Amino acid sequence: MDLYHNNKLIVKNIKLANNYISKLQGLLKCKFADDCFIYIPDCNMIHTFFMRFTIDIVMLDNKRKVIYLKRKLKPFKITGCLKAKDTIELKEDSIDEFDIKIGDFITLK
Repeated sequence: MDLYHNNKLIVKNIKLANNYISKLQGLLKCKFADDCFIYIPDCNMIHTFFMRFTIDIVMLDNKRKVIYLKRKLKPFKITGCLKAKDTIELKEDSIDEFDIKIGDFITLK
């Protein structure tokens, strides 16, 4: 599956965490930050316990509109948005690199 931001491809072959174990693990198995992107459906809160690096977080509503952004979330932190439906974990600085803003739309194809 590919991830699009405002109809522009930003991540090819994004990982999908669609079961309990993959949601719990998130990006924990990633050894290098540059390879780590994951889409987590039905998730409005994440943690970075035992992570090895800093990540960016994008949270979406039920129409995949961006409603929450967290840049440079460090290891051993928690963040979330109660109104969010899905979460995207991205390598650090991806929010700025892809110019993602509140109100933008994300799609999967």
